[in-house]
Order: sequence, then structure tokens, then C-alpha cells
Amino acid sequence: MSWCDETLQSQYEIFDLIGEGSYCRVLRARHRLTGVPVAIKVFDKQDQRFLKSAEEVEILQTIAHPNIVSLFQIFETHKNIYLVLELCHTELLQHISRKGCLHEEEARRIFRQVLDGIRYCHSQGVAHLDLKPDNVMLDGRGNAVIIDFGLATRFSPGQKLTKHCGAIMYMSPEVVRCQPYDGPKKDMWSLGVILYLMVTGNRPFKYRSFWQLRRNIVTGNYTIPGDLAPHLRSLIRQLLSINPNQRPTAMEAMNHPWLQQGQGEAGEAGEPEPLPRELDTDILSVMDFMHFDVGKTIWSIRERKFNHLLATYRLLQYMAKSGPGAMAKDKPEGAGRKPCPSLADPLLPRRRHSAPALWLLSAPLPSWELPRHQTFCNASVPDLHPSSLHERTSGRSRPARPGLPSAPGSLHPSPGPQRPGEAGPSSKDTPAWPQESPAEDEPTSCFPGLRRCWRACRARVQRCLRRLWPRRPSQSAGRRTSRVLPWASPGPP
Repeated sequence: MSWCDETLQSQYEIFDLIGEGSYCRVLRARHRLTGVPVAIKVFDKQDQRFLKSAEEVEILQTIAHPNIVSLFQIFETHKNIYLVLELCHTELLQHISRKGCLHEEEARRIFRQVLDGIRYCHSQGVAHLDLKPDNVMLDGRGNAVIIDFGLATRFSPGQKLTKHCGAIMYMSPEVVRCQPYDGPKKDMWSLGVILYLMVTGNRPFKYRSFWQLRRNIVTGNYTIPGDLAPHLRSLIRQLLSINPNQRPTAMEAMNHPWLQQGQGEAGEAGEPEPLPRELDTDILSVMDFMHFDVGKTIWSIRERKFNHLLATYRLLQYMAKSGPGAMAKDKPEGAGRKPCPSLADPLLPRRRHSAPALWLLSAPLPSWELPRHQTFCNASVPDLHPSSLHERTSGRSRPARPGLPSAPGSLHPSPGPQRPGEAGPSSKDTPAWPQESPAEDEPTSCFPGLRRCWRACRARVQRCLRRLWPRRPSQSAGRRTSRVLPWASPGPP
């Protein structure tokens, strides 16, 4: 296992396999620090087919839109490339199959979001080329998210593409005829097929064989149900035009009357908000509380380094955008600890109730950062934090606060500040434990404080052992105390 694989497993908890393609596989995982569920796409760099999808990594690094899958982090080794992506659980095709067909208002809202994401891609010079309901997901709030840019490519205005790819059901006629085509026009044809499927529950082209399907696509042989709204039927006809020059662009389709209905009404309150262009100071404050370097975080965000700093910032931003209802039930682990644990400093595993509470002895946090609301201690743990040993040996002792316990989880609070002339607690108030004689194996040091701490620690361990195994009276003593003397008859008066 390489160092990158160890870092990946230390930052993300991998669960199971979601799907597997011809040159990649997708895993379901969870970010350990924030608890956000993510999808990890694994590419095999040794596979020759990986070169065809290498452009997907570059495209995802340069685009950012609420309706396009978000890229959080990138890991790269000499064998694999790991893309940490946004995880959505419901496919649009499953949502349509569950309902039969979508209502016109819901179809308008989802299609407007998909069209807005494609409009953004086209404005950035990116053509998706594989649009279908399987590659449109719905997040926890029902918003559309476009995924799978494995076949996407960059284009320049007026450029004709020759890469014929995608599902034939969603191919445009010029692509089926293996002619050079315009990338954005192919995406608009695929959007017309998706819109037809959403509002009718069926695909527009009927077929019994592959050649019949190909003939119907080339000739545009399809029928639109008459019960649909006139504006909706007009939009479908424009998108499914055989002539690519007659198809509208994404910007022209956004201004169609059917998509303009319901804009600004209460029913459109679920529209996703645009991504903020400025840095969120609240998220940076939270990362500063988590002991992140804020300066390096800002530099990683501006340079788009896609490291653990940018990933944590975007995951916290994703949590704020999604809300509590759209997040997983898993709680974040290790809040307040080091941001990216490694094998040298892993996150402490959850223990069972029957396991001994040894976290005080192994916690890397200093004593003043541990929770002070605990007013109990376990019998299996000494009532002394080992960090005090380090403080006294280093010669730097943290000033004790009045009225607080001398150590986390202590049963005996500190006496607090005393006034001049006031006597401390008397020996009657404290239990009189037998004085321990110094052992021969006691460590000797030139620091008397270390010696006193060692004695106090050993005495508290002995007290813990006495609580666990109290001393029982010997059998001989019990026989003497419970012995019954024989009855003696009284003598003569």
C-alpha cells in the first residue's frame, strides 16, 4: 500500500462499491472529519482506455456549478487516480420509473436545472456528449446534478467533432450517420429526448430492432401526445429537429415560454443557489477552530489545488448548502482533533461499554483542551493526566484555575484560592490513607516535582485497585470471631 492510499483511507471511510465501468469504478465513502458522504471514482492509469477519460479530470477541475457534480479532492499514485466527488443517491431514470411520468411543474423545474448546467458547460467550451437520465442525479432536496463527464470534450466555436459516442437512444441524427457534428447541438438533441421521457414516461422512438431504431432517429419518426401543453410540445419539436441548425442553443432554450412559466413564484423556492465567488469567512473560522492553517487554505482555494484543505472547505460549504435534512445520519468523528489523521496519529476508534476507558492515557490533546464538564472518573484509569508529567519535566507548568479540578475527570476538586492567614483543609476532612514507603525501583530525578507526581500516580493506581478488589477477611479470623463456646452448667450456689 502506497503512501497516497494510506492517506486516502485515513481521511475517508470506504464502504462499498456503487458501480463499475469499463475503465473505472465508483466507491461509496464518508469523510471522517465532517461526516459528509462522498463518491470516490477510481481510475486505473495502467489501462490503455484511461487515456480516453484523462480529459474528465481536467474538465472537473475547471468547472463549478450548482447543477454539476462537485469535485472535492484528487489523489494520484503511479497506478491509480482517485477523484472524490459529490454523492447523490437517486437517478433521474429511477425517479421517472417510480412515478410513471413527472408532473409538468416538477418536469419544468428539473429540466430547467439540467439545461442551466449544460448552458454553463457550453459557455466554458465543454460538451458533455453523454446526456441521458442515467447521468442526471437528484440530491437530497430534489435538485438535478449532472454527472459522468467521461466522454466530455472541449470545443471551440464552429468546430466539428468526429468522436461518435454515447447511447444510441440519445444520439442525434448526424451522429447516427457518423457525420462530423457540433457538440452543443448533440447535447440539445439529448435534452429533447430526456424531456420527452420525463413528461410522457416513454422514449420518443419506438423500435423492434436496432436498424428500425436507427431509421426512426434519422428520419425523426416520433409522435407527441396531444394532452401536453402547447408550449411544451413546441419546445420538444425544436429540440428534436433533424436539422441541427434549427435546434436552439442552451441560452435560447432557457428563454422559451414554457421554461419561463413559474419564475419567481413560491413553487420555485427549491432552486439551488449559485456558488459564492468570495471566500466564506464563517467556514474559514470553523477551519481555524479545527487547527487548519487558514493562510494555506486560502492559497489552496485560489490556486485550486484540490488537496485536503480545499476538500474540507468545500465539504463544509456543501454541508451549509445542503442543510441537515440532506446530510447523512453519520456524525463527524474527531471534531477538534488534527484535521487529517495519519497512521501515526489515527482517529480513536469507538469503544464498547465493556471496554476500559483508556482514552485519557492515549489522547494526544493537552489537558486544558479536554472537556471540563466531566465530574467522574473510571476505576480503571488513574486520576491524573499524563500531560502533567510532561509539563513538570519541561519546567513549564500551566497555571491552575481556581475552583476547577486538578485533572480532567477528577473526583477531588482543587481547594481554590485561599486568603492570607486562612488555613487549608484539615486532615479530618480528607481520608487518611496509609503512607507509602518509597520503592527501590522508583525513578530518581533531579526534579523533585517528577518524584512527587510518580508517587501520586502510583498511590491513585493502588486506590483504584482497592476499589476493584476490596480486601476480604481471612478464613482463620472468621473462624475465631464466629466460634461458639460450649454451654457450662452453673455451679452450686
